[in-house]
Amino acid sequence: MNQDFEIKNGELIKYHGRDENVIIPDSVTSIGDHAFYECSSLTSVKIGDSVKTIGAYAFYGCKNLISLKLPEIVEDIGYKAFYIRGDES
Repeated sequence: MNQDFEIKNGELIKYHGRDENVIIPDSVTSIGDHAFYECSSLTSVKIGDSVKTIGAYAFYGCKNLISLKLPEIVEDIGYKAFYIRGDES
């Protein structure tokens, strides 16, 4: 198992890596709140076929994310899960 993933009881709690391309394992059934919060290195994500829920703010601020593959089984996507905030300067 990839050491960059913190997984507990099938939930991906936190991603600690800095890879551009990430494949979430099929053993994951949910992506927790803030799991990839402001992971600016992330450009591509393939979510495993077992994921049913994506938590609030899960990919919040992933400003370089340009490719995302969601499985058809996803039933719930949390509040601002893929929100990219604008330039606030």
